Amino acid sequence: MLAGLFGIDERISVDNADEIYNQIEVSLSKPEFSVRSLYKKYNIEVISTTDSPLDDLAYHQAIQQDRWEGRVVPCFRPDPVVNPDYQALATMCCGWES
Repeated sequence: MLAGLFGIDERISVDNADEIYNQIEVSLSKPEFSVRSLYKKYNIEVISTTDSPLDDLAYHQAIQQDRWEGRVVPCFRPDPVVNPDYQALATMCCGWES
């Protein structure tokens, strides 16, 4: 995958990991590696985000207002409202702090 996407043919090792990371970082800063460019290049049909039921989905609204042709849908992750051990639930519901 690194070869096809980033042109990196070396196998990652302890000796070259930092160099490869830096090469990938440079690539990701280029316009052709933006989410929108990759979405089109790879003919992606939909992106699903992981969202808390407490999220206001402002980012989804911003994408729609930006008239992006891609499809981005929220995926419900109920941890904050169903897991009693989840710190945010205890704080939100009961004012408990651990």
